[in-house]
Amino acid sequence: MRLVFRLLALVIVLIVAAVIALPFALNTNMAKAKIAEAVAEATGRDFAIDGAIGLSLLPPARISASGVRLANAEGGSAENLVSIGSLHATVDAIAMIFGDIVVHEVVLDQPVIRLEADAGGRANWELAGAEPEPAAEAAPGGPPRLSLGLLRIEKGSFSFRNAAGEEQLAADAISISVTAPGVDQAATVKGGMTLNGEALTVDVAVAPLGAAMAGGRFDLTTAVASSLVSLDWQGAIQPGPVPGADGTLALDIPSVGTLAAWLGQPLPADQPDPGPLELDAKLVAEGNTVALTEATIAGDGLSATAHGSIETGDVTKVSLRLEGDRLDIDRYLPPPAPAPDGEPAPADEAATPADPFAALPDEPFQLAALQAIEADIGIKLGGLSAMGYELGPVDIALQTRHGAQVLEISELGLYGGNVSGIATLTPGADGLGVDVTMAMNAVALGELAAAAKAEVPMVGSASGSIRAAGNGMSPRDLAQSLSGEVVLALGGVETSDEALAAISEMSLMLALPGMEASPNLNFSMVYNGERVALTATTDPLPQVLGAERFNANLSLTSAMVRASFDGALQQQPAPGIDGDIGLDIGSVAALAAWLGQPLPEDQPDPGPLSLRATAIADGARLVLSEAVITGDGLNATAVGSLDRSGPVRQIDLTIEADSLDIDRYLPPPPPPAPEEAPEAAAAEPAPAGDPLAGLSEEPLDIAHLREMEGKVVVRVGALRVKGYEAGPIAYQPVDEVCSGRVSLCLI
Repeated sequence: MRLVFRLLALVIVLIVAAVIALPFALNTNMAKAKIAEAVAEATGRDFAIDGAIGLSLLPPARISASGVRLANAEGGSAENLVSIGSLHATVDAIAMIFGDIVVHEVVLDQPVIRLEADAGGRANWELAGAEPEPAAEAAPGGPPRLSLGLLRIEKGSFSFRNAAGEEQLAADAISISVTAPGVDQAATVKGGMTLNGEALTVDVAVAPLGAAMAGGRFDLTTAVASSLVSLDWQGAIQPGPVPGADGTLALDIPSVGTLAAWLGQPLPADQPDPGPLELDAKLVAEGNTVALTEATIAGDGLSATAHGSIETGDVTKVSLRLEGDRLDIDRYLPPPAPAPDGEPAPADEAATPADPFAALPDEPFQLAALQAIEADIGIKLGGLSAMGYELGPVDIALQTRHGAQVLEISELGLYGGNVSGIATLTPGADGLGVDVTMAMNAVALGELAAAAKAEVPMVGSASGSIRAAGNGMSPRDLAQSLSGEVVLALGGVETSDEALAAISEMSLMLALPGMEASPNLNFSMVYNGERVALTATTDPLPQVLGAERFNANLSLTSAMVRASFDGALQQQPAPGIDGDIGLDIGSVAALAAWLGQPLPEDQPDPGPLSLRATAIADGARLVLSEAVITGDGLNATAVGSLDRSGPVRQIDLTIEADSLDIDRYLPPPPPPAPEEAPEAAAAEPAPAGDPLAGLSEEPLDIAHLREMEGKVVVRVGALRVKGYEAGPIAYQPVDEVCSGRVSLCLI
């Protein structure tokens, strides 16, 4: 409609310019020049009449022209925005003398319109033109009269190219009749065309035309019909005080995919045609209230009804109810874009830990905006498909009053289970308060993992809950104030992943008492039939996420192994531990079997094993102040340090032991391989008498030796390895060792 009005305005400008040029009728070239000057001033574009013009002063005045063209915007792909093969008009010249515009008939033969947008999105039909002069006071007789008896377009065509230069719309065989008898009467547009190869008819009526042009309420009827889409609107349009519509709308699309392709927006090749779609709606607009009294939408995977209203004032009130059997949103949306290729950039080990809340805005919440709206929204659906996930039944309500917002999920079906809960936002003098309580019950892990496109298929069920609360003046302030608890339980877990196949149950409880208090983690799982429990307490979360080091107390217990750590974990400038470590294994053989790595049948159980160690992390220097390992045939201590501050690492290590029975903890050597038959011997035996023939000729890689220097001292009372026994044994450096050189002495 807007484009039709622009074309109509252009024709009227042309006619008025022609009437202005009537005194120059005896001089055709001068008339063309005057018309071109008037149109160019009104549009800001070059204008020309290449053919003949005809002017008749006898009432009614007649005007004709051929070869009319209006230039395109600079940089456009087409030479002209508009060109007209011939133009014939009949006007009331006497009425124009008195300031009225009365056009009896206009016939445009073979008009061509080329619409396009440039790379910046600027449209070529946006005309610059001269700035309008200030409106003069209305004449005593009232505003000028505008009347168009008939505008007929014959054999017209138009096209539209998007910013990428692709032609999306192309119409020809355009035959349209436009009437506008006066500003207080109805304007009509009727006709048809072939659009992108399909026949299309249009029937539009606007009454009164003056109200539409002045921004007032006006009646509008529209009927657009083709084999691919039909649209019918009967009612009125209300530009203000609240923009809205008052009437009935009917939309019928036999095939969404075919329609999209017809309009130059084809669906992706891997997206099936969503199928048919129908929409029927009834709207009421009265003053500052616009109501959707009834709406139904139906299609393959779509069946829903809706009603609601919007009322403006000091407080905007919104009401909406959406109910239906099912909404398959994914059917009507393109598939998600694939994840970008390439591995993430490696982390910078030397980087200083960042503030975990730095990315959140610190500007205060606009609480006044929350208090300026009241909402009552309810959604009840039998099912919902969105972003690859299947939900349903769905029962959700949102209520907003005096700035407080309450989102209540009464039911949200999720793969055999359910999610429910309530979330509230409450504005106050000390900022925005948040309180969330959500629960999940018996969700099928296999179906959820498949929807999430997890690489590891699994079965089982998940249940859990989340509680969170906080208060703050800004998003960052609110995040820093959050406290709460997360509980998650997985049962009946089975998976094809070998690393996870031994896990059958898991449960987790994470308590966050606040950003200034220590979080607590309790985790347990059943691994190969044995329960394993892990507890952890650390410094407050901001220090864990952003500090160079934080305190931690960790404990792991099971029937097979117990481990503990009490101290601090250093993150920068280099990873390290600073505290006491404990490890107790009741049976090495039982532990190995439990972990899926059983010892050979002919190897005896090495027995128990324990470790006690104290480590100190000081910047880039890691010190092992004491380490004691004990077991059957093992009784050793170690002290030392590792300095990682320079390009060459400095190591200093001393190991002392009463006895080291290595054979007890290693599997027995495999039996010797049977001798090969003569025919299976190597085709090219080593030359006789060459004792080095079996050694590799590949160059030795000693680069790692150049990255470390220092000394290692080993003192062992007795050593048993590969069936041999030796002792006492001591190794220590002869002298200072340079980078890349190793020098040992047996004493």
